Amino acid sequence: AARELRGLAHVARSAEPALLRAEGETVGGTDSEDMRSRIALWAAAATPRRRPMRFAGALDAEGGGALQHFVRVHSQPLLQNYTWELKDRLEKVGMPVALLWVNFSDANSTNVTDQAMVVFHDLCDRRRGVDPQQHVLCAVMDQSYAYYQREYGTHEPYPYPFFGLTRKLGYGEGDRYGYPFKEPINKTVATFFKSRKKATRKLNVWVSTVLAGRVPPSHESGNVPSQPAWVRGEVQQIVWKTFQKEINGSTADVLLELYDDQRKKAHIADATMRIVASTLKDYASLKVARMEVSQNYVPLVFDRKQFSKDTEYFWVPPSIASGQWTPGVPVKYVGPMPPTPGQLLRFLKKHSLSHWSLKEALETADDISTEVMGQASAEQREVDRADEEKQQMIKKMMTTLKKEKGLVDVGEMMGLKKAADAMGGADGAEGSAKTASKAKATKQKKSGGSRGKGSPGGTEVSVGPVKTATAASATGVEAAEASREKQLEERRRKLQRDRERLREIERKDKEKRKQRKAEEKRRKELKKAQQAEEQARQAKERERQRRKREEERALLPTNASFSWGQSKESVRLSVAIPNLDADTLHVSFLDDKVSVSAKDGRGKPYTLDFELREFVVPANSTFALRYSEENPLNPKPDGVTVSMQKEVAHRWDRLAQNHSSVKPLMRKDWVQDDGELDEEQEDIELPSGQNVKKVTLEVLQRMAEKTTMMVVAPRLPWCDKCHEKDREFVKAARTSKDKDHLGSISFVVIDVREEKHFARRHNYTCSDRCELLLFKQDEPGEPYIVPGRRYAEEIQIDCYKHLLPVVSVVEEKEKFDRVTSAFDTAIVGFFQKDQANDPWYPRFRSVARQLRGHALFGAIFGGREPRDFGIDRDAAPVFQLSGQAEHASEEDGSRPLILLFKPKESRHVEFREELTLEKLTHFSKVLSLPLISTYDFETRQKYQDLKVPMGMMWLDGADAERADNQHAKEILRRLAMRFSGHLVFVQLNSTRDAFLMRPMGLDPRRAPVFGIAASEQPEAARFGFDIEARSIEERAAFWADAERAFDRLESFCASFLEGTLEASHESAELSPTYRWPGPGVVQEVVWKTFRESVYRCDEDILLELYSPFRPQHRTYLTVLDLVAEAVKDVAGLKVVRMGTADNYVLPEFGLTDKEKPFTFYFLRAAPERQRRPRRFGGKSSKAEVMPEKILRFLHREMRDHSDWDLADRVAWVNREATKRIKRLRSLEKDYEKKMQDEWMQKEMEEFERYKRLGKFDNLPPMS
Repeated sequence: AARELRGLAHVARSAEPALLRAEGETVGGTDSEDMRSRIALWAAAATPRRRPMRFAGALDAEGGGALQHFVRVHSQPLLQNYTWELKDRLEKVGMPVALLWVNFSDANSTNVTDQAMVVFHDLCDRRRGVDPQQHVLCAVMDQSYAYYQREYGTHEPYPYPFFGLTRKLGYGEGDRYGYPFKEPINKTVATFFKSRKKATRKLNVWVSTVLAGRVPPSHESGNVPSQPAWVRGEVQQIVWKTFQKEINGSTADVLLELYDDQRKKAHIADATMRIVASTLKDYASLKVARMEVSQNYVPLVFDRKQFSKDTEYFWVPPSIASGQWTPGVPVKYVGPMPPTPGQLLRFLKKHSLSHWSLKEALETADDISTEVMGQASAEQREVDRADEEKQQMIKKMMTTLKKEKGLVDVGEMMGLKKAADAMGGADGAEGSAKTASKAKATKQKKSGGSRGKGSPGGTEVSVGPVKTATAASATGVEAAEASREKQLEERRRKLQRDRERLREIERKDKEKRKQRKAEEKRRKELKKAQQAEEQARQAKERERQRRKREEERALLPTNASFSWGQSKESVRLSVAIPNLDADTLHVSFLDDKVSVSAKDGRGKPYTLDFELREFVVPANSTFALRYSEENPLNPKPDGVTVSMQKEVAHRWDRLAQNHSSVKPLMRKDWVQDDGELDEEQEDIELPSGQNVKKVTLEVLQRMAEKTTMMVVAPRLPWCDKCHEKDREFVKAARTSKDKDHLGSISFVVIDVREEKHFARRHNYTCSDRCELLLFKQDEPGEPYIVPGRRYAEEIQIDCYKHLLPVVSVVEEKEKFDRVTSAFDTAIVGFFQKDQANDPWYPRFRSVARQLRGHALFGAIFGGREPRDFGIDRDAAPVFQLSGQAEHASEEDGSRPLILLFKPKESRHVEFREELTLEKLTHFSKVLSLPLISTYDFETRQKYQDLKVPMGMMWLDGADAERADNQHAKEILRRLAMRFSGHLVFVQLNSTRDAFLMRPMGLDPRRAPVFGIAASEQPEAARFGFDIEARSIEERAAFWADAERAFDRLESFCASFLEGTLEASHESAELSPTYRWPGPGVVQEVVWKTFRESVYRCDEDILLELYSPFRPQHRTYLTVLDLVAEAVKDVAGLKVVRMGTADNYVLPEFGLTDKEKPFTFYFLRAAPERQRRPRRFGGKSSKAEVMPEKILRFLHREMRDHSDWDLADRVAWVNREATKRIKRLRSLEKDYEKKMQDEWMQKEMEEFERYKRLGKFDNLPPMS
């Protein structure tokens, strides 16, 4: 490790551990602990309270990588200024880096800077460490690195101070995280850093969230616009900071423009978007927005090329709910560029999910395009002209600069000669004249010199004459020179005058051109003003006409658009009403209809009213205002949300009964898109076949008037529970033509999803009963409801039962004899008045309708007596409840006499109870059955349909000839005669029907036994009769004493009818010899003894409810035995347990799983009705520790009224548990191993037997 740290830190060794102890550290532990090897680091850059720093890791065999990382981290200063060298150094360390931008040159923010530095120092000191998931290094950036902030989500003007976090330094490297200061950041940072502790805590929490990976990276974003809140009708300006909320999380369809601020024709493009936004301002579900791309991050989903200057348009699909990201991918506009408002509107209409009128939008856009685009074109021309003049001025400046500085334009080097030839003018002429004069003068000088040197032929020359000639010659030359100079001067003056004249001409021409341009400009401006005035007048007229049309349309009610969705239980509507006036809102619910009416802020009425596909529950339907997302601080209502509970919980195929009428108003139809719903098979084929007609309600009503009997199968196409029964229905229809009396019956099917009111009137829904309706011509509007049958013959039997009249009117004795003998049960009423005027006959007829197929009803009118038909009125005496005699004596003058005839039993019974529909129906149902029946599963369905109370006598099935059985049969017959019309009596076999005894708490081994069931329904109450005899001799003596047994059973049945019996429940049996020894032993109870042993005792109770089939059953029995022994001397406490497999458990114990191994309860001593069980909430654990937990639970519950020592009992029970449970567990494991071996032996013997029999000979060979 020291070799690897060479150059980074000095490494030394010491045999004195005390030298490595920090200042003020005290010696703790033993000397050996103090002499342990330590590694400590003295870092010059560390804070004083951190020196020295103890290395808590371990050196590995590969050179101490953890130690190197420890030294590299802690050798860094707590705060250091950012440089490129620092970037490389920190990247080698590999830790996240916290950054603070400050502006030291701003004297006005010195206090804020100092406060931020203090907070940053505290944060870095707190976050110093070597774990990159928790700790960071720190660096400070001054204003020279301000542009780095762009990657952290800020923009010019850059805020100071500013805090960020990165995993990699350098511009454009790694993920960046900028702290989310409130906008505007330049103003809020001063308040943020004002409180040192609060700012440090917030930054620390945010750093933890970032390091945990719960914060998305930051991206470049422009400053949030300081403009007022966006209003509909304007283009919303978006930056990356607001993109997720305003675009990605908006529930509106968004038309988004991505543009560069250096684009050409900017005014035209801005005007196009303004026109689109103004056109769509009345549609709350549409939004128009733009985002500048050079200053903002553009998501990759838009597939935009980097540094592209092109303007692009996208449709962004809406979110399902506000704040959720949009589920779809943006769609790019690919039409002609630049687009017109009409092209953008057509593009938006093609892809948007909202409902809006493209035709009206195009008309509105055309109305305002002329004015807006005209103004934009004028502004664009001004900008283009200014740009052109700017370019010309730059070109002129460059030309002048090249002339003055002698610079050469590389682009003009090749055309230099052409540029020189093009030059001319007065300066060129003057230069030519000067050149010519100089050349001529030079020539004259040369010629004169030649002549002055003497002729080549002269040999002598005199001195005097030569000097004279030379002087004369010199004088002539000077005169010539002076003349030439004069001429040249004249020439120069003339050229100067010509130059001035040309300049004057040029000046005058320039002034004329300027005047012509000014005149032309004034003429164009005048024409432009006239055109603008004309356009403004036309635009004003169009606006006036448009407003007039809008006002006219505003006076007409408008159908509100809406969206809808559904779950299995409810339907949800979202109705859009822009600028809703909440005071005018009215929502009404009917069971098959919803109506919404309201007005917007301008008074324009909106309505939505349609019939629902199926029924809803108005009482459980609600509505609430829906608020706009435009201004979250001051939301305004823009619609209403409606929630309606379905009457039948299932998936609707559509919302409205008349779907075509509401389809234009439906913006979104989520019937196929709700993920909460299970798929239901739609359009199941309805029953069809020979002699089966599919009809509508109108056709059904016409057929019912003309057909003697009609069997109707109402069906729902989405319900698949009746497939098998419908097949038998079709078979019954096909074969009924060949049956006697059934040929005239019609079989029809009706789709009740289309005829929902018919289904409600007859209470039809999707169930496995698959009910059929029987319409009779003589009973119009009163169909009979019968359950669907599993066999076609059963359906035909139902038809036979309903062919006869509901009540046969008897006038002579011959018909009377036929009525009373044709069926097992006949009920005849003797009425005092005629059929039309007797007030009791409608009740009698209603009972007859309910008992169709169970009894035959007849009616005799005119006050005739039974003796007129040869019947003695005296009937068998029956049991009467207290108070029935008074009811029977009421209205004796008009009350009819009702007799029930049982021809097979040669008896008749008179109905003497209160003549109400309920009691008469019950009396008729009971007497429609035989006096005593033998119970079997073929007649069980009949008992369930009639829902009558049953007296059930179980006879000994093992020995049918027992004397007890004969005695019980005689007593049962006497009871049946006594309670005729009140109870149905049946005989059962104790061997075959023993399972029916369990709910009554009866024991099959003690047959004969007796019990009463309130009905044959599974949830009906049961009452078991306890004969209080345990031995065989006692039971035999009970049945042999017929009078005593009859009296007790009669009293038992009477108590049931009077409602004073307590219901029985399933209960096991204790051994006849069982007696509880007393404290120190667990008391075993069953349901029969539960109330006496638990609820009606004076002690506190510790109760265990256990499953006898739990693993290690004997071990857990020992657990409670140990607890009982430990608390045997605690006064007022009893330990009880009861198995749950064969015993009823009261609901107040909250035991939902009877297979649970064990559950403990504490019941404090109190009166029976005030006992409240408290459940042991400890978790299941090993059996050895359970006694201690239970003891502590007991002590906690009893400490307020009983004081006993816990510690000694816990110590004793732990010792005993270790010994006993360990021994029991070993025995149980041996027993389980023995049982497993026996089972394996039996399986092998069975396998060998099958092999000898050749069972495996035909098996295919193994591959």
